[in-house]
Amino acid sequence: MARSLPLLLFLAVVVTGCATLGPQGGTQTVSVDRSWFAVVDAFADEGLRVIHEDRAAGLIEGEFKEIIVSVRVEEQDDGNVRVDFVALGERQKDPGLLQRVVRAYDRQMGR
Repeated sequence: MARSLPLLLFLAVVVTGCATLGPQGGTQTVSVDRSWFAVVDAFADEGLRVIHEDRAAGLIEGEFKEIIVSVRVEEQDDGNVRVDFVALGERQKDPGLLQRVVRAYDRQMGR
């Protein structure tokens, strides 16, 4: 059990940082652009400095206190937009950062 604890913690961070956005009210879908700009604004809200942006690959990364928050924004085959958040690096320096970024993203998306 002790050996699987790091894996379980990693999965908990990845799973809690995921959001899949689909049709709202069944009539409209969230665009990749809207999701992308919501991530950028969420980073700004929480004081992260954007250190890497690759729109074609759907990857944006921000840094705060030696913590890297990596976000992948991608349109799926069914037209939904999937947004995955992962925190890397010195997470113990600010254990709540990932959750705050996800909440800021949700606010930017109007949730």
